Amino acid sequence: MFDVSASMFDVRMRARALDPRAMRIAAAIVVAAAAVGAVAAGALALTARGELKSLRLEVAAARDEAAIARQRTASLEQQLDAVAQKFEQVAANRQVPAEPVAEARSERPAFRLTQEEKQLVRSYIKASPATSDAGATISVGGDLHHMPLLPLPAQIVGHAPRLGGGRFTVDRNGAIVISLRNSQVADAVIQPN
Repeated sequence: MFDVSASMFDVRMRARALDPRAMRIAAAIVVAAAAVGAVAAGALALTARGELKSLRLEVAAARDEAAIARQRTASLEQQLDAVAQKFEQVAANRQVPAEPVAEARSERPAFRLTQEEKQLVRSYIKASPATSDAGATISVGGDLHHMPLLPLPAQIVGHAPRLGGGRFTVDRNGAIVISLRNSQVADAVIQPN
């Protein structure tokens, strides 16, 4: 009897499994699951597509910015080269050989200090006494590019305005060497007493 009831149970289960209503429900569940899966996959695909489009736009913007930066760099390099060339030209122009300075000086009218101006300069600029009987080591027209020059005292310029903007130095023999405004040569040399 136990066998009979077990076989009946099998028959009932098979009958239920083949029931058209149960099959429709199972099919509806499978279709619903497939639809939910398709919707989820579609949503993921749209999200991925949006992210990809956003990344493409960012890459394009980065390329544009890089191109602009390259252009600015090239422009700045050109400006730097132009400034360096100008600087080199100015430096080359400042390095004037001694002979052209003498030639340029000879073209200028001779500058002579009056006896009163010499006495005025001696009274305000105290040079150390000469160390030897030799004359000045710097002569009129001598190059003063590499010598330290001091501005003439205001008292001298007040009494002798034509010396305004002038500078002076004292050579090793005690001579006072005067360079006028915008000059790099010795315009006057006052011998020591």
